[in-house]
Amino acid sequence: MIIKTDGIVLKSIDYGESHKIIHLLTPTLGKLSTLAMGAKKTRSKFSATTQPLTLGSFVMYKKEATLGRLNESELIKTYSNIRKDLLLSSYMMYLSDLTDRVTIENENTEEIYKLLLNILDKIDSGMFDAEILVRIYEIKLFSLRGYRPQFDECIECSTTDKGYAYRFSISLGGYICGACFSKDQHAIQISQPVAKLLRVFQYIDIDKIGNISIKKSSREEIRQINQRFIEHYFGIKLKWFNVIDDIKNMYDL
Repeated sequence: MIIKTDGIVLKSIDYGESHKIIHLLTPTLGKLSTLAMGAKKTRSKFSATTQPLTLGSFVMYKKEATLGRLNESELIKTYSNIRKDLLLSSYMMYLSDLTDRVTIENENTEEIYKLLLNILDKIDSGMFDAEILVRIYEIKLFSLRGYRPQFDECIECSTTDKGYAYRFSISLGGYICGACFSKDQHAIQISQPVAKLLRVFQYIDIDKIGNISIKKSSREEIRQINQRFIEHYFGIKLKWFNVIDDIKNMYDL
């Protein structure tokens, strides 16, 4: 069967001396794996289109339940502005790794595909805060993968009384109020600004997003929550959290 599709390369794996296997996220066919013969060679026609987080148009031959074989490819976008910046490149590779790890082949990933491209376009434009966009992507990805956190009310008693000090329970998947704290004594204390921001991030329309100013301590709170949520519900630990922290410390960002 001949498959023609646009797609974004999530992962590129060396295979043998000169080939690559790439994981493609597509708008209508889910995630696909395909073999790019000779892609490791400098003059290969596939060398540019098999780089991680490259958007391209692909033609491949694939039999059912077998690895596809790439026949043709055409470059659409490389996100060159992101690739020029070490920190932005690290965010980009993190998004690639995270998306690849939480998706499986042959399932509907249309909304994830559209969300990822939207986020990458905005980071590449240089007009938005990349870290905030990454945090928004994580939270929206949780919902798209079926693990929507409860940020609107206490997950145990459904109170929305703001008089309670809210904490976030990783194991329960949402806020718990002070009265329900005994349900998870390992819940993370949430500051009031962060509690509001998490709700905003969950509901915000990416197409209507503007510049959002968030202080450093609040950014770190949100990162810790999202990182622990990823580790708990997807069972993965990603090196990029530490890599990004090292880069930010190196340049005092």
